[in-house]
Amino acid sequence: MYPTPVTRRAWGAALPLLCVAVLALGGCAGGSDDGTDAYADRVFERSPKETFEAELWGEAALSPDEEERAQLAGLLEWGTVTAECMADQGFEYIPWVSGVNEESVTWEAEMAAEADRLTSVEFAERYGYGPLPPTFADDESNPNEAILAAMSEAEQAAYDEALNGHTYNGDDIAAASPEELGCSAWAAVRTNGPTERGSAIADLRESPDFMELENALARTSVLVLEATDTTELNHEWRTCMDGAGYGEFGEPNDAHELVSTGYSEAYDRAHAKDPTFTWETFVQSDEVSDLREAEIPLATADARCQEETDYVDRFNQIRWRLEQNVLDDHADLVESVLASLPPAG
Repeated sequence: MYPTPVTRRAWGAALPLLCVAVLALGGCAGGSDDGTDAYADRVFERSPKETFEAELWGEAALSPDEEERAQLAGLLEWGTVTAECMADQGFEYIPWVSGVNEESVTWEAEMAAEADRLTSVEFAERYGYGPLPPTFADDESNPNEAILAAMSEAEQAAYDEALNGHTYNGDDIAAASPEELGCSAWAAVRTNGPTERGSAIADLRESPDFMELENALARTSVLVLEATDTTELNHEWRTCMDGAGYGEFGEPNDAHELVSTGYSEAYDRAHAKDPTFTWETFVQSDEVSDLREAEIPLATADARCQEETDYVDRFNQIRWRLEQNVLDDHADLVESVLASLPPAG
């Protein structure tokens, strides 16, 4: 597993968060006319789809950053409660989530502040598409793997049952015991629900009309890539990149993906050659230095061409308009759904 670099535009939503969902637990979310000016200066704000999802889950009062911090706090609390539950069952469990550790959270907060301080071009000139984290809590760094490895097969089976439990078929998940749910799911119930609002949303998803709305909103992520306006925007960006000596890329994601793939393949090669190879060693390696040397001028050219074409704002205008059209087409349903839901909490 490899953590790809993140572009400056994605900082602020880059924390690797986990939404722990158990049946109808609390959720994770994460009107204008058609004029392009309606979406001006909204690059880091919620899109219409994101606004609807936030309102659906009762999170509209939170800013995206506050929402992110609340999710992280809930995640950390979930790990602590899981560990306490496992201790009660006679097992040691160390709170752990893939991709999240104290060092990575602190570093990401610092990089988010750095991204806010710099322009896109300045960020690219200094960090390319984004610096590699100095540490990385990948799946192989899970401290609980060592605990399991020291157990017999029978002990491992008992540990797994205590942690993960069984499929729950009861009617009242909030009243279920750790033995019924497993400590992981039981902790999620304690820290993330279930809520009356979450149960109501689960019921809504049995409705064909509501599912059609959600599916239509999901389809906008594909439609925006196929839109004529997006094709024209990518042509302008590609023409600019060709002038900078990078004419082989069709759109910004192509350039970023090439860089990410290069790092991922380099890490996989190093790890296959030496399984004890650490992430920290990889970050300091000559191969990473060579990749970074090629990345920075490419990322800088990309940032300049996106700035020249006003790429982010214009792309968001296209995406947000498609999302708003879906919500407008289902305006009566949206209004009735939001009005019918119980209070969040």
